[in-house]
Amino acid sequence: MTSRDIIALIISFAYAFALLGVAEALRIFFKVKPEYTRKLVHIGAGMWVWGELALFDNWWAAIIPFATFILLNYASYRVQLVKSVETGEGAGTVYFAISVALLTFLWQPSLGLTYAAVGGVMAMTWGDAAAALVGQAIGRHPYRIYRPGMGGLRSLEGSLAMFSFSFVSIAVTLLIFAADFSSNTLLTVVGIALLTAICATIIEAVTPLGLDNLTVPLLTAGLLALLGEGQLDPWRLAGGLALSAIIAAAAYYLRALDISGALGAVVTGTSIFAFGGWTWGLLLIAFFVTSSALSRYRARDKQALEAEKFAKGSRRDWGQTIANGGVAALLALAHLFWPYPWLLAAFVAALATVNADTWATELGVLSKQPPRLITSGKPVAVGTSGAITRWGTTAAANGALLIGIVAALLLGGRALLGYASELTTVQVVGLLAAAIIGGLAGALFDSLLGATVQVIYYSPAHDRETEKQFDSDGSANPYRRGWRWLNNDAVNFLSSLFGAAVGAAVFLIF
Repeated sequence: MTSRDIIALIISFAYAFALLGVAEALRIFFKVKPEYTRKLVHIGAGMWVWGELALFDNWWAAIIPFATFILLNYASYRVQLVKSVETGEGAGTVYFAISVALLTFLWQPSLGLTYAAVGGVMAMTWGDAAAALVGQAIGRHPYRIYRPGMGGLRSLEGSLAMFSFSFVSIAVTLLIFAADFSSNTLLTVVGIALLTAICATIIEAVTPLGLDNLTVPLLTAGLLALLGEGQLDPWRLAGGLALSAIIAAAAYYLRALDISGALGAVVTGTSIFAFGGWTWGLLLIAFFVTSSALSRYRARDKQALEAEKFAKGSRRDWGQTIANGGVAALLALAHLFWPYPWLLAAFVAALATVNADTWATELGVLSKQPPRLITSGKPVAVGTSGAITRWGTTAAANGALLIGIVAALLLGGRALLGYASELTTVQVVGLLAAAIIGGLAGALFDSLLGATVQVIYYSPAHDRETEKQFDSDGSANPYRRGWRWLNNDAVNFLSSLFGAAVGAAVFLIF
């Protein structure tokens, strides 16, 4: 550590305590509300990254102030020590300090990613503060992603402020670091700032429990790094955003998705398009279109059953879209870094699983034969978790097969258009096998979890078991059996993960 680093440390701590002192003085003497003094400290702390960049010689020494304030902020949060920043909004100050401390690792000269780290911090510094202040002042169009108690209450006005301030702050950051940016033309910088600001706004909107002080800076910085280093195609990201937004808006209008489900569809769709490419994204659309169409098929016949037995109806929410597309999105991200063919097969099998499960549920409940529990073969009521029918299992196999066929056709279409072939002919056959076997295995695994460990409640109003934690009148249903954390969304996520693993294993045989 150099003498300059020591002086920089002294100045950093003096600045931080002075900032807290000003906030406390405003609260005590001028009666400024804590929600405003908290944002003052938030902006002041975030902007200090520029001071650290100017003062420190060594990047690792610059971590010390923010690392120290992780502990100090946590202590203040626990005992409500500094009233000007403790407003009951959670441990956001702690999370912000963690984010900045982690992002400081990107300041290393050998990495050349300082622009990404600072851009992520600026998006949170200005975007989040603007979202909160504008939302509180003029937020007239609220929306909620999660149930009360998990956070997620936002407003359209606040989200627009988040986007605007994030865009400006990221664009200014990229222009300052233009020499380190791989594509530093003004149009490119503005375009990338626009894309990352949209993504930062979506990330902020869908983050629960006040964790946006972690997710926004870290994920925005990661996105900037991928775009700046050329690992992620900005046009593919833009196309994925646009197409996902259009489809999500149409699905919301048609009542296939609620507002949280629409945002979830944008998140998963954009991720898959951006990380995997158009073949991957179009395969997701095939799943979404067919499953949504089946949800509407004979909807009146299924309406009463959905109200009594199933945790959720045909209008999908955030949890359902992430449960169905989350594994696929993670596989697309993995394929971006490690383009192995078996990851493509795992992706196809994951989508085949959720498609098979959807087809089995939507068509199986209409079977004229009584369903039987997968573990014992005992006849049970229609809609019972873990129940299967011959008709539903056949539908599941066809749903998985459809995804495999669409994947093969898309890959063939790419070859006809002159693009390099991703798979050999034998591997395409393996991909079909991965879709059918992995998809069906995943759907059956879903039923197995439903019959054994999925959480089940009892509805006194209907005198039957149900997946619903709360009845339609809002009353809580007593817990009956299963693991409390393993609801239907968790079962779908684990099943798609299992199907992906089986599909990858089948593909590797070829």
